[in-house]
Amino acid sequence: MLAFGGVIALANGCVFPSIAFVFAEMLNLFYSPDTQYITDKSYLFGGIFLGVAAASWIISGMQGGVFAIVGERLTTRLRVHLFRSILRQDVAFFDHPDNSVGALTSNLRTDTAAVRSATGQSFGSFVQVVGSLTFGLSVAMMASWKFGLVLLAAVPILSVGEMVNMDQLASGEQAVSTTLGKSAAHVSETAAMIREVKAFGLEGRMYKIYDDMLNLPAREARNKSIKEALAFGVAQTMTMLFYAFAFWWGGQLMKTGELNFYDLMKALWALGFCAAGAGQAAVFAGDAKAANAAASRIFSLIDRVPPIDSKPFVDGTPGSVDKGFEVRKLPETAEEAAATGLGAITPASTFQGRIEFKGVKFAYPQRTEAVILGGLDLVVAPGETVALIGQSGSGKSTAVQLIERFYDPIVRPKGGAGAGAGALDALEKILVDGKDPEAGGGRAGGPA
Repeated sequence: MLAFGGVIALANGCVFPSIAFVFAEMLNLFYSPDTQYITDKSYLFGGIFLGVAAASWIISGMQGGVFAIVGERLTTRLRVHLFRSILRQDVAFFDHPDNSVGALTSNLRTDTAAVRSATGQSFGSFVQVVGSLTFGLSVAMMASWKFGLVLLAAVPILSVGEMVNMDQLASGEQAVSTTLGKSAAHVSETAAMIREVKAFGLEGRMYKIYDDMLNLPAREARNKSIKEALAFGVAQTMTMLFYAFAFWWGGQLMKTGELNFYDLMKALWALGFCAAGAGQAAVFAGDAKAANAAASRIFSLIDRVPPIDSKPFVDGTPGSVDKGFEVRKLPETAEEAAATGLGAITPASTFQGRIEFKGVKFAYPQRTEAVILGGLDLVVAPGETVALIGQSGSGKSTAVQLIERFYDPIVRPKGGAGAGAGALDALEKILVDGKDPEAGGGRAGGPA
């Protein structure tokens, strides 16, 4: 599909310069003294222009559709792989400030979109620019190589002017929308925390913050209007300077007899239209720098292997993009576990519900200076009920999280809880939050 899209983009790039043939013939027609001939040919050229317009509409639509499909497939694959990797990460990963809900959501939403903007449509735009420049320059050189070579140096000026115009149209209200998005987020947070707002009498403060936020879009809109006016003026100036120089240089060549009027019009409009087409296509090329940064963030997370890897998904074939989404099936018997290599099953006949901590020390990865467990010694014998009692922050929940292997201890002596995969595999039948796994019809844990 990408190759087909490239052919369509190449054809789309040739549409603008091809108008030069019709345009030159039409201008040359008006110098004929036969009015009837002019009338007849005018209908013909009008029909040709309608045909070019229809062809441009069809080809542009096909190019946009093909590369939209390619980009959407890429975005879907990236988001699935990224979300799959997020689900695979250990609990300590989510404790890091860089891995907050907002940051991870942004990766799924904006980073994948940034990669898409610089790949699918960007490739189509690049091919379109190549086709437009190649066809336009070929026509100009065939008409007059002297005229074409000199104007070739001035084509970037016209392209930049057209690109500035299209960029202003494509950018729209992006800056204003970003600012309004922040004010909308403030309203959402205020509504969600309305009890606290009323309890502390913060209505006036919340209103003032929102009012100040609404003043920002007004300033952004004013600044944007000024920038658009200046950019439009500069773009039009560059365009008029290009055509002024082109007509002057064409006149010089016509004076010496090296160029006739028809070839002048054909070469001029071939270069003019190819520069305009290239400038319009370049606007949609995407931000390569932003896309590279987004791709780096995405694949650094996709490739990350957590220290505590539960391997919830079946690994795909190396190099494949559509495999590896299947959820791993947990073995039901010791024989199945040994055959698949996915964990270990302790037979019920030999299973002992004994939990033992020996000198376990622990601090949360993001607060290493605050030691939660300074050397916990605890034995819970089979059938014994133990209550962990202490003040907030003394490590009651932490001890349970270590049993569930949300974290690994800092110090793990041989024989202590978390001493290895074998010790943790024994946590197949446990009570969590007072729920009996047997009563729930399933197992509370599985192979680590």
